[in-house]
Amino acid sequence: MKFAGKLPEGLTVVSRVLIEKPAEMHVAVCLFNTGKTVVNYDSGETEPVAHIRHAEVILDPEDRALIERIFLRAQSRRGGQQVLPMDLEDDVREAFRGLSIDLATGEVRGLDEDGEQA
Repeated sequence: MKFAGKLPEGLTVVSRVLIEKPAEMHVAVCLFNTGKTVVNYDSGETEPVAHIRHAEVILDPEDRALIERIFLRAQSRRGGQQVLPMDLEDDVREAFRGLSIDLATGEVRGLDEDGEQA
């Protein structure tokens, strides 16, 4: 698959962020469709060319955390893994908040009264 070479208008924030922080990984959400297909008549293969219709750079840390969560869930699904419904995932996360598991011993540790690791 290829991407069309032109981004939608109004993405000057993308240029600014890329210039200001060239080594950082950036997060964006985009909407795209098939702009065209290219047919190789020798091989018979058809290759789609994606056209980005709209894109938003995600700068807010809370929004980035949510996008990361959605990204990882989609990646797990694509890999054939079972994914819990988001509300159940939230409940499980809350139930285990403040607990850690020592991977060497399997011991489950909680927090003491001061909020420090016990």
